[in-house]
Amino acid sequence: MACRELAGALTLTVVWFGVILSTLAQTRPPFVPEFKLLCHPTETVKDVPPEDPSADPFGNGPWYVNDDRSIWAAWQPLVSGKEGNRILWIKPPGQRLEISGRRLDGETVRLEVESNASYLTKGFEPNRLFFPGPGCWEVTATSGEEELVFVVEVNAP
Repeated sequence: MACRELAGALTLTVVWFGVILSTLAQTRPPFVPEFKLLCHPTETVKDVPPEDPSADPFGNGPWYVNDDRSIWAAWQPLVSGKEGNRILWIKPPGQRLEISGRRLDGETVRLEVESNASYLTKGFEPNRLFFPGPGCWEVTATSGEEELVFVVEVNAP
């Protein structure tokens, strides 16, 4: 009789454990890729950058902007791949704009930048950024002594 009671208690325990596991599996949050959990994109601002006499008004953004508002980068959804992303930058006139980037959530080749030296004397510069893969990226732009660093989420094309 003791064996039957023990077997019954064991069966009840196994069934109860199965019900608990099944309930937990149904209430588990959906899978979120790791880079979405780790990536904290930089907040953008809505404001109007300084005007340049050789350009139309730049608009009120959204923009990534450094603290002293000497470097601005136009926000847009970014994608990886060979098509690239056209970005408008506002910078100190007469200063060269240097841009680099690194992926924060994995290993990949470096960000490629296609720029045009004819904008050196201007207070703005359009260029193209080529992100080799999707993920969380940190972009750094320097112009003279000024620097802008921001984090973006880059999607697949």
